Amino acid sequence: MSAIAPVAVYQELPFSLTPNPRYLHIGTQHRSAIAKSLYLVEHRQGLSVIFGDVGMGKTTVSRHLLHHFLDYPEKFQVAYLPNPSYPSEHQFLVAICAEFGIAPARSKQATLSRLNELFTEAYQAGRIVVLMIDEAQLLKGPQFELLRQLLNFETDDHKLVQIVMFGQNELRAKLKPKKALTSRIVTRSTLEPLDLADTEGMIRFRLQVAGCPVDYFPPVAMRRIYEASRGVPREINKVCLSAFTLASFGGAREVDLEMVEVAIHEVGE
Repeated sequence: MSAIAPVAVYQELPFSLTPNPRYLHIGTQHRSAIAKSLYLVEHRQGLSVIFGDVGMGKTTVSRHLLHHFLDYPEKFQVAYLPNPSYPSEHQFLVAICAEFGIAPARSKQATLSRLNELFTEAYQAGRIVVLMIDEAQLLKGPQFELLRQLLNFETDDHKLVQIVMFGQNELRAKLKPKKALTSRIVTRSTLEPLDLADTEGMIRFRLQVAGCPVDYFPPVAMRRIYEASRGVPREINKVCLSAFTLASFGGAREVDLEMVEVAIHEVGE
């Protein structure tokens, strides 16, 4: 019986489905979405929304922004809700309070007053308060109204809390009838599938971050991955992970086209 080839050892696994912001390749779309949201937050203008279908990298972008804010605690005070699937407006409000580290009061109005006090104190201290909501398409009617009420806390020039929402495209339909809230959206961004150049850039970037040779996927392999994935970042990662595993296990010096075809078949199943 022949010996099994050893698996190539690298510093990290370059392809994974977890949203590690270190592996976010800042392509054209991501750069625009991040820049617009940061501009809104820095200038305290209120509400920014980032749309994107499943697998387009919304959560990775949200984690990238979150880590940016957390890196500057003297400048930002941030609350992050990754999965706002709350059955009621009250529970949504309680969750927001918990993320900001304050206890809710007995009534909604008193609780909003406590939040306003926190926002005002932060503003006077020169900090920017940010509320980040991922998977915002899970929010329900009254919860959107609560966000509008939070945005009513303002000075003559600035909003006291900056809200950045990330949601699948169905969020558009939910926001459409909420005229009072949509009128407060200052920036909108949509994450679309990557083009070939950004697909190649994403693959090389992830290899570099993990300490792997950046040419481990030759151009012909990356083009086939792009065609099969249609430029959807999550699908690119899935195919690359499968192909990378095959190549590493076999001790190959690069991922060839045959390995990519096997990976596409495995992911398709």
